[in-house]
Amino acid sequence: MALDVKIDLKDRRILYELCLNARASSSFIAKKVGLSSQLVDYRMKRLEKLDVIQGYYSCIDISKVGYSIFKIYIRLQNLSKEEEEKMINDLSQSPQITWVAQCDGAWDLYLVVWAKNVFSFNETFKEINNKYSYYFSKKSIIANTTISQFTRKHLAPEIKMRDYSKLDWLGEISEVELDKVDYQILLTISLNARFSEVEIAKRIGSSLKTVRYRLKKLITQKIIFAYRPFLNGDLLGYKNYKVFLSIQSLTPEREKKLISYLNTHPYVIEVIHCIGNWEIELEIETPSIESKQDLIRDLRDKFTDVIREIQTMLIYKSSKYDYLPSGLKEIQEKLKD
Repeated sequence: MALDVKIDLKDRRILYELCLNARASSSFIAKKVGLSSQLVDYRMKRLEKLDVIQGYYSCIDISKVGYSIFKIYIRLQNLSKEEEEKMINDLSQSPQITWVAQCDGAWDLYLVVWAKNVFSFNETFKEINNKYSYYFSKKSIIANTTISQFTRKHLAPEIKMRDYSKLDWLGEISEVELDKVDYQILLTISLNARFSEVEIAKRIGSSLKTVRYRLKKLITQKIIFAYRPFLNGDLLGYKNYKVFLSIQSLTPEREKKLISYLNTHPYVIEVIHCIGNWEIELEIETPSIESKQDLIRDLRDKFTDVIREIQTMLIYKSSKYDYLPSGLKEIQEKLKD
């Protein structure tokens, strides 16, 4: 943890409750952590001012609105720091690219692309490749199939407080028909998951009754499946890694045991099933290289019959992370209706 940022046990409890539900009221969190709601509000504002909490986002299942996730991992060559910054800035302007991250390890650059189908993705990929392939020494394209999201157990102040629930999302496209008001609500709450229903109604120019009904429906339809804080890992003393697992054999029974093991591990926050050069991708948050290596050794020991190869990548800087890109053509068309 950064020496100039002092976070006590009560702060950690507040952060953990927000990780479970960033939309939880101050009074609800106050009961959980043993403070008054006024003190919870004060501490949250302090954590925001210190940049420990960088925002609050809504987790949106994009398969429910007709999109799939494709990822491009790139190893770079032949470019200066200035050329790299210019390229990253340009890539960040694309509405189809929702995450642009600089990395260390197996890959140097990581791009997440939202697309309606593989043909739509290919148009975006060709545009990127035609413009910047001179700088790419190696590329890997991965398509996500399903994702299991775990709680940030490493932030729980005590082991007994850890929540072992998981949320499964993505999967087969099952597009739900949404109108302009639905998208206005989604775009607004994706900017700040803690906006009240009154604030959302004010921002989109709709009635409170309409917002309350539509928001409840979006949750029932599982388009919105969670609310999370966006935390500054550097100030909290952890680093964000991707761990790529190439699978040699995975029976349903061994898969169940693997997922169960990963869910009990304090540093694993997401398991992604993929199609591409590897079959499973882990997102982890660890306080040290040693703790990351301990996880990898444990995986090799416990699942030697399952895992063929393990690679890792550190994500050290995100230039763009868009939870619901308003610039996508299909969303723009809905907003004009």
